[in-house]
Amino acid sequence: NRGIAKQNAGDTLGAKADFEQALQINPDSYMASHNLAVLSVASQDNELSEKLLTEAIEKNPNLPFAYAERGSLRMKTGNRAGALEDYSDAIRLDVSEPEYWLNRGIIKEQINDYRGAVADYQQALKLKPDYEKAWLNHGNALVKLNRVADAIEDYTTAITYYPEYALAYYNRSVAYHRLGKQIEACKDLTQAMA
Repeated sequence: NRGIAKQNAGDTLGAKADFEQALQINPDSYMASHNLAVLSVASQDNELSEKLLTEAIEKNPNLPFAYAERGSLRMKTGNRAGALEDYSDAIRLDVSEPEYWLNRGIIKEQINDYRGAVADYQQALKLKPDYEKAWLNHGNALVKLNRVADAIEDYTTAITYYPEYALAYYNRSVAYHRLGKQIEACKDLTQAMA
């Protein structure tokens, strides 16, 4: 707990020392392993971060957030298969977290499983109807399925929830352009640049 307090105060070196000391006292402490891994993620040491997150998962395989953190790290390092597996495990353990569904959808979209991505984004939206990132990503997957008019509705919904969402304006402008609606496309592109 002292390590967490130090981490929250910005003392990462002190937090690291406390987490390492906690592991010396109790090598099975999954929380100390997890918190140490989170610190190493922030320091950009990807190899160490994955090792520590794997250790935390091995110590307690019922922590959805540990799978999600490792999945995020694996997304960042290009290990899509590992990230997909981790987010699937996180969802298996906690179906109520919309971010897990969103991130697994992003991975599915990256591997060209657009229908699977749409399904995951829809689940994220069921859990959090005002999740503008999920609306944006759902729209992007629909564009890839040539459902451009439906995607425009999604981008519009994202903008409704977050009126300053430049990326939603930009993507909607591209969708309007694909439908030959140049006036609407220009308006949205102008709004995206504002």
